[in-house]
Amino acid sequence: LRGALAEVMSLREGLGGAGAADPRELVKLLELDNMLTTAEMLCRAALMRTESRGAHFRSDYPQEDNHHWLQNIIIRRREEGMELSTRPVAFTEVSPPEGG
Repeated sequence: LRGALAEVMSLREGLGGAGAADPRELVKLLELDNMLTTAEMLCRAALMRTESRGAHFRSDYPQEDNHHWLQNIIIRRREEGMELSTRPVAFTEVSPPEGG
């Protein structure tokens, strides 16, 4: 995950001076920027979540951990970068799993 994040950041750095010669290239450039932002958010959130849950599997944390991680990860854009925080899952239609 750390290697993937480093690669994403390297790609973003390389994008810094990119320009577009026409509207089609501009669209591609904006799409790439959005994809890199999404990839960075995914990597940072996956590194923060120290458990495995659903499709998110970490070999270093193979178990689900409802005690600590029955939470959503919230990502906010800040001037200095992304800010990650957590918020407990709001159960409105179902009850939390046993042990949660």
